[in-house]
Amino acid sequence: MREELSQPPTNSLSSDTTDTVFTIATKTGTRYVNSIRDLYYTLITIGIPPEKISTTISTVLNKICPTINTDSLKLPKKARRNT
Repeated sequence: MREELSQPPTNSLSSDTTDTVFTIATKTGTRYVNSIRDLYYTLITIGIPPEKISTTISTVLNKICPTINTDSLKLPKKARRNT
């Protein structure tokens, strides 16, 4: 199921190589898109510490597609606590 974005992505990552073009949208407005939130909580569930999630995702993306520059990719750094 494809997630519909009500607003244009405020942060996205693109790669344009001779055989592949794609964009990874991480946020709409001030909220992370559902797929990023789902990935974040899945990684926590399998034991990845919240402070290492951003690095883990960047590393995986760079190993899959070395031409990607993930320096500007905005990902959750830690879980927000409601107090």
